Amino acid sequence: MKKLKDDTLFRLIRDYLTVYLPDQRCCSPNTIKSYREILNQLFDFVTSEKNIPLTDVTFDTLDSRTISDYLKWLEKVCHCSVSTRNQRLAGIRSFFKYAGRMDLAVTVFQKELENVPFKKTGSRTVDFMTEEALKTVLAQPDTSTKAGIRDLFFMILMYDTGARVREILNLQVKDFDAESKTPCVHLTGKGNKKRIVPVMTKTVEHFRNYVSLYHPGDVPK
Repeated sequence: MKKLKDDTLFRLIRDYLTVYLPDQRCCSPNTIKSYREILNQLFDFVTSEKNIPLTDVTFDTLDSRTISDYLKWLEKVCHCSVSTRNQRLAGIRSFFKYAGRMDLAVTVFQKELENVPFKKTGSRTVDFMTEEALKTVLAQPDTSTKAGIRDLFFMILMYDTGARVREILNLQVKDFDAESKTPCVHLTGKGNKKRIVPVMTKTVEHFRNYVSLYHPGDVPK
C-alpha cells in the first residue's frame, strides 16, 4: 500500500473512534458505529467523486468546499433528507472539534468548517391516531395465542410510554416496576440515557399476562 501523505488525519480518527468516544464520552456501540459510517462515507465521496487516492487525503483535502460538495452530493445524488444532511455535518464537526483540541495545527480546519452552515428544516405537524384507529390496530394480534398476547402487550407498552424501538429492545423484566404505588418502566435509550415513565393500570395487567407466559419465574407477587 502506498505510504500516507500525512498520517495526522487517520491517527486522530483512530483515537476519536477507539478512545475518545467509548472511553471519554462513554458513547454506545451504535453511536460510535454511526460516527464511523459518516467518516467512511465522506472518504468514499472524496475518493470516488473527487478522484483523490485515500493515501493522499489530509485535513487540507477536507476543506469547507469539499465538505459542502459532499453535503450537496448527499442531497442530490443520494437523495438524503435535509435532516440527514445536517446529521452528517454534525458528525463531521464533532470529529473536527476533537481533532482541534488534540492538535492545535488542526484548529484552523475546525474553524473553516464552521463556515459550512446547517440547513433549516421545515417543521411539520405530527398527526395522532384517532381512538377508532387505535382500537383497530390493537385488535390485530390474536390473543388466543401466546404470540398474540406478547404482541398486544408490546404494542400497548409502546403506545403508553412513547418508547423508541431501541428502548423496547433493551428492556428486561426487572425494568418494569409493577408493584410500586405508581407503576413505571425504566427505559434505556441512545447513549445509555435512562428515563422512568409511568404506565397505566391496564398496561400492568397486560404485563402480568405476558410475564406469566414468557417469564413464569419472574411473575410479580
